[in-house]
Amino acid sequence: MGMRKLWDSKQKLERINSQAVQVDQRRVPRGKFEERHRRITIYLEWDLYDKLQERRIEGISQTRVINDALRCFWKNELVK
Repeated sequence: MGMRKLWDSKQKLERINSQAVQVDQRRVPRGKFEERHRRITIYLEWDLYDKLQERRIEGISQTRVINDALRCFWKNELVK
Protein backbone atom coordinates (compact mmCIF):
# COMPACT_ATOMS: atom_id res chain seq x y z
CA MET A 1 0.00 0.00 0.00
CA GLY A 2 2.85 2.39 0.81
CA MET A 3 4.29 2.15 -2.71
CA ARG A 4 0.88 2.98 -4.19
CA LYS A 5 0.64 6.16 -2.10
CA LEU A 6 4.18 7.11 -3.10
CA TRP A 7 3.36 6.54 -6.77
CA ASP A 8 0.15 8.60 -6.50
CA SER A 9 2.02 11.44 -4.78
CA LYS A 10 4.71 11.39 -7.46
CA GLN A 11 2.10 11.53 -10.22
CA LYS A 12 0.30 14.43 -8.53
CA LEU A 13 3.56 16.35 -8.14
CA GLU A 14 4.44 15.79 -11.81
CA ARG A 15 1.00 17.13 -12.84
CA ILE A 16 1.49 20.20 -10.67
CA ASN A 17 4.99 20.85 -11.99
CA SER A 18 3.91 20.37 -15.60
CA GLN A 19 1.46 23.24 -15.14
CA ALA A 20 4.19 25.66 -14.09
CA VAL A 21 4.04 29.04 -15.77
CA GLN A 22 7.13 30.70 -17.20
CA VAL A 23 8.55 33.16 -14.65
CA ASP A 24 8.44 36.07 -17.11
CA GLN A 25 4.74 35.40 -17.79
CA ARG A 26 3.79 35.86 -14.14
CA ARG A 27 2.57 39.14 -12.79
CA VAL A 28 3.16 40.29 -9.23
CA PRO A 29 0.40 38.62 -7.25
CA ARG A 30 -1.68 40.48 -4.71
CA GLY A 31 -4.21 39.17 -2.27
CA LYS A 32 -4.35 36.10 -0.09
CA PHE A 33 -1.24 34.23 1.01
CA GLU A 34 -2.20 31.23 -1.11
CA GLU A 35 -2.59 33.47 -4.14
CA ARG A 36 0.87 34.99 -3.68
CA HIS A 37 2.77 31.80 -2.88
CA ARG A 38 3.26 28.35 -4.37
CA ARG A 39 3.64 25.35 -2.11
CA ILE A 40 6.60 23.07 -2.80
CA THR A 41 8.47 20.26 -1.08
CA ILE A 42 12.18 20.69 -0.50
CA TYR A 43 14.82 18.72 1.34
CA LEU A 44 17.15 20.53 3.74
CA GLU A 45 20.34 19.35 5.33
CA TRP A 46 19.77 18.61 9.03
CA ASP A 47 21.89 21.50 10.32
CA LEU A 48 20.01 23.99 8.13
CA TYR A 49 16.68 22.49 9.14
CA ASP A 50 17.56 22.81 12.84
CA LYS A 51 18.52 26.47 12.41
CA LEU A 52 15.33 27.15 10.47
CA GLN A 53 13.29 25.58 13.28
CA GLU A 54 15.09 27.75 15.84
CA ARG A 55 14.09 30.85 13.89
CA ARG A 56 10.52 29.54 13.66
CA ILE A 57 10.36 29.20 17.44
CA GLU A 58 11.54 32.83 17.64
CA GLY A 59 8.53 33.79 15.51
CA ILE A 60 10.36 34.25 12.20
CA SER A 61 8.48 32.96 9.16
CA GLN A 62 10.07 29.99 7.40
CA THR A 63 8.61 31.23 4.13
CA ARG A 64 10.24 34.61 4.58
CA VAL A 65 13.63 33.04 5.43
CA ILE A 66 13.59 30.84 2.31
CA ASN A 67 12.34 33.63 0.01
CA ASP A 68 14.92 36.12 1.34
CA ALA A 69 17.71 33.53 1.03
CA LEU A 70 16.79 32.78 -2.59
CA ARG A 71 16.61 36.49 -3.46
CA CYS A 72 20.05 37.00 -1.89
CA PHE A 73 21.43 33.96 -3.72
CA TRP A 74 20.23 35.15 -7.12
CA LYS A 75 21.35 38.70 -6.49
CA ASN A 76 24.86 37.44 -5.72
CA GLU A 77 24.79 35.10 -8.73
CA LEU A 78 24.10 38.07 -11.03
CA VAL A 79 27.09 39.94 -9.60
CA LYS A 80 29.53 37.12 -10.38
